[in-house]
Amino acid sequence: MKPTIVITSIFPPTDAVRAFASMEDYELIVVGDRKTPADWQCDGVQFLDVAAQEALAQKFCALVPFNNYHRKMLGYVAALRARPPAILDLDDDNLPYEGWGFPPFDGRYARIKGGQGFVNIFACYTEHKIWPRGLPLTHVQPARTIARASAAECKIGVWNGLADLEPDVDAIYRLTADHPDQFRFEKSPPLVLENGSYTPFNSQNTIFAPACFPLLYLPISVRSRFTDILRGYVAQCIMQHHGLQVGFTQASVYQLRNPHDLMNDLRLEVDMYLRAEEAVEVVTAALKARRMEDNLLEAYRALARVGIVGKPELPCLDAWLELVSAAASVPR
Repeated sequence: MKPTIVITSIFPPTDAVRAFASMEDYELIVVGDRKTPADWQCDGVQFLDVAAQEALAQKFCALVPFNNYHRKMLGYVAALRARPPAILDLDDDNLPYEGWGFPPFDGRYARIKGGQGFVNIFACYTEHKIWPRGLPLTHVQPARTIARASAAECKIGVWNGLADLEPDVDAIYRLTADHPDQFRFEKSPPLVLENGSYTPFNSQNTIFAPACFPLLYLPISVRSRFTDILRGYVAQCIMQHHGLQVGFTQASVYQLRNPHDLMNDLRLEVDMYLRAEEAVEVVTAALKARRMEDNLLEAYRALARVGIVGKPELPCLDAWLELVSAAASVPR
């Protein structure tokens, strides 16, 4: 099997979709929604319209809200059933540079030392004052030196690649910061976070190893600008508990950003600003199980107890874990 790319889109096929569809070494699944054009079609793509999603996983499909980024999870379900060697999260407005791809999951990589709490990964790839969406605002000022360690053997659960031109920053940065119209990160080797250091990662240029497929779950009871960030923090905590790490690479895509209302983005990000730090504390304290799936459930139970996620979350997560378990039992 080939690694599988998953994208969700409400637009006709974009240049990014066509670029990834042309890659012979990958499968591409595009997830539609009620807003997606009814005649959507692109060569080299497995397109999941709403009817196909319902046929794929009726119970889960009914729990995931429509006209929402969370519908992307139906693409993960389709990918899981094929048991690919990796699942990649991409967006329909991120175009690949020549040579796009990710390092091996196992290898020798430079590291960011553990125990530093929240770190700004962007600061390792530029001297410009910029921070990723999801970095707690209390860690934006003042800037601090990030301690690094020499290269060592690492076991990566998730790689996240940066994006040039329109990096994934929050609405506060876009509304207030003095930044270049077309921003580019410096070229630099991959970096891997050691335990006790955290930085946000998104769902826009990201690859998951098979061991971490359960962690693809996007929480449905938080807003779209928070869902992949919360997922990323939950995943980091659980991966660290299980001896896996998250790694970052220099920009391998450039974003031609779809239209956004920045004030609406800000509204969708408020809970992210207020509760990301708390989420890491809550999840870290909840992890006691041996199985990753059990720890994922314990993490969201703990998040529900403090109100970071809402009542619909646990039934949806249960349905997700049922699908993950069923997919794992399908013979290759």
